[in-house]
Order: sequence, then structure tokens, then C-alpha cells
Amino acid sequence: MSMTHNAHPVVGGLGAVAAGTADLILFNGRITTLDRQAPEATALAIRNGQFVAVGDEREVMTL
Repeated sequence: MSMTHNAHPVVGGLGAVAAGTADLILFNGRITTLDRQAPEATALAIRNGQFVAVGDEREVMTL
């Protein structure tokens, strides 16, 4: 599974900051994204059973 870093709308892959609120936010972690340009993240958000955000805590906590 490939995830992107930095808050961007989710389309196809995984990104951060999609419209609406998250059901669950996991933060203060070490997340390996498998994205060569952004190999690690510290937070992710889940809504309706799907990843809606992957990035740093500052970006993801706004959901």
C-alpha cells in the first residue's frame, strides 16, 4: 500500500485533508509510507473505514 505525505485531497492513493471529519486519528507514530519522496509520516486519519489523511501531526490534526 502506498501513502503520500503532506496534506492533499485523497484521489486514488492516500493523502491528507479530505472534506469532513475523521472517525479516528492516530498520531505521534512512525508510519512508513512506501512513498520515496515522503517515506515517513507521523499521523493518519480514518473515516468510514478508509484512510483519508497521512502526513504530519499538524496537518492531520486539523480534521
